[in-house]
Amino acid sequence: MNTKIQVLRITPHLFRPGVWPVAYDPAGGLQIQVWRITEALEKAGISQTVLTSYIPGYPRSTQHSDTLGVECCGISLSEFFAGKLLGLTWFISIVKWLLKNEKAYDLIHIHYNHSIWCRVLTVIAHQLKIPVIVSLNTELWISNNWRWLVAGRRFNLSLWIERWTLRSSDAVIVLTSLNSARCSRQLKVEPRRIMVIPDTIDAETFRSQIESTALSDFRKRFNIPNNKKVVIYVGRIRTEKGWEDLPLIASVLEKSGAFMLVCGDGPDYHKLKKAFDDTGCHTSWNITGFLTPKEVRIALEIADILILPSRREAFGGVLLEAMALGLPCVAYSVGGIIEVAGEPSAILLCPPKDKAAFTQAIIDLLNNPGTCHELIAQGYRRVEDFSLKQAVEDTMNCYTRVLVNNRLNHK
Repeated sequence: MNTKIQVLRITPHLFRPGVWPVAYDPAGGLQIQVWRITEALEKAGISQTVLTSYIPGYPRSTQHSDTLGVECCGISLSEFFAGKLLGLTWFISIVKWLLKNEKAYDLIHIHYNHSIWCRVLTVIAHQLKIPVIVSLNTELWISNNWRWLVAGRRFNLSLWIERWTLRSSDAVIVLTSLNSARCSRQLKVEPRRIMVIPDTIDAETFRSQIESTALSDFRKRFNIPNNKKVVIYVGRIRTEKGWEDLPLIASVLEKSGAFMLVCGDGPDYHKLKKAFDDTGCHTSWNITGFLTPKEVRIALEIADILILPSRREAFGGVLLEAMALGLPCVAYSVGGIIEVAGEPSAILLCPPKDKAAFTQAIIDLLNNPGTCHELIAQGYRRVEDFSLKQAVEDTMNCYTRVLVNNRLNHK
């Protein structure tokens, strides 16, 4: 493997310290995973420049090492306009960057979120004849179901766009074998161009001990009782994450003497807070707002159970973090969560949208240490299947294959 290759990594969001604007750029799964693999590839000798969106208050350019730099693209926007224009201004700035620096890189690796702009960049890179790899972190045709009635037949525009842009890529990385089959069957991507590289975690490093003072300070900061079991949710507060279930669960937990901690922010933050207030439960829950990865690590250390009531989920990286720390998890059996759970299941799975079953599963775990211990043991075993070392090896193999095929095609 020639580790002298120059990779241009394009991602709409990337983890950076700070709090603004948390409703649109939280430290979620995509951000954490992209940074995790980027750092690991740097240590493996891959030279990278990361292009991501600009957040006011952050440096425009950061050089983390001789082989890793981060460039923030776009204009300075208020929080109100960021939600509507952040992606567009990022896209325009990156197009200018590509036109100016197209000869500087051996390949481009683009990470897809739910927006259309990273998809258009794939087509532009293809037109510039730069090898391009796509990580299909979020599927446009599922998160944005744009349909029209054309000549008496339903036309799925988002599906067409996904097919069109992926056809311009040299390789497509997906998170699960389920995504791989769907990518081949419904998006018409040739199986030979698809590679499954799941989200990862360095479990041993992630388990590094947290200072006791950090735990006590965190409890005081968010009024978390010492004498109650803690049920935690970690993720964005928006519809597809299932936040509507949380107030009902908190009401039941109060009767069981447990505490709910919601870690995250998002466009539905105020709706969730009002829904919690409407339950009349005022001392059995708290919403932290934005947390850094280090703070999430502390929150998970305090918790007794992690819940993930997502309506859809490409993977669910926080499940790996919980399992690495010996935290039993409850989730709906949707999307990539099923594959993360494995067989026998390391996660207590419930039928999608069945709030009663979901809530009862949490209560059962709180009252049944034996079941908790079984899930914890299975989780420890399962998390080893998602090693960062393997992801780095697979990604480097993907880069090599794309570059070799590109050279052969241009001989």
